[in-house]
Amino acid sequence: MWMGLVLSALSPLASPPQLPALLRVPILMYHRIGDPEPGAAGLRLDLVCPRSIFQAHLRFLRESGYTSVTFRELQAALQGTAKLPRKPIVLTFDDGLESHWFAFRDLEEAGMKGVFFVVSGKLDEPGRLRREQVRAMANGGMDIGSHSATHADLRALGPAEREREIAGSKHELEALLGRPVLAFAYPGGSYDLECLPILAAAGYVFARTTAPGIAAVSLAAFELETVPVWHDTDSHRLEGKLARLGKRDAAP
Repeated sequence: MWMGLVLSALSPLASPPQLPALLRVPILMYHRIGDPEPGAAGLRLDLVCPRSIFQAHLRFLRESGYTSVTFRELQAALQGTAKLPRKPIVLTFDDGLESHWFAFRDLEEAGMKGVFFVVSGKLDEPGRLRREQVRAMANGGMDIGSHSATHADLRALGPAEREREIAGSKHELEALLGRPVLAFAYPGGSYDLECLPILAAAGYVFARTTAPGIAAVSLAAFELETVPVWHDTDSHRLEGKLARLGKRDAAP
């Protein structure tokens, strides 16, 4: 008996589970979902994804084995409280546009999830989502992230203004939703290193850029790359982008 107790005491303890340091996850970036305005050119055309193409993307992703996840699920996986599906992908939508309500409905119908980055100070304006819509989207399983308070170029702002755009927008959205806002998307993709400590102090966990690539997701990852979707990114081109960027970022 005593020998058994001694041997038991000398036995090594079970190793704690190994948590992933980072996850390689593609993050798609959409803007307006629908038809371009008459005569649209440049970015006003490039940032539009026709709804028929968006719906085709959802079919392609499902058929290719992808499962859409939110930043909340990525945080849980990195903290070891949940597991991700075999091929996770994040679908993000910038600017809080009214067309995102239709994207939300398409996601619901397809049994998929999205992350909607809204400009907190522009909610309820013409062409933008309404506050009650944002609450309904969050209650419907979507993530809501901040895209700043006014969509200002953060690099041109002083410390107090940056705080308002980054932290202030987070507080506004959390008051609206009654839940933490984990992710931020830089307006126009513009930021500098001075933004990062503000994001951390405000309690963000992730921030997405507009730089192309397959994101290396970790906790406090504030420079996540994205897979941009343009007006001519049909399912075939999307497949090519995912393959090309995946090979590039997998290279040593």
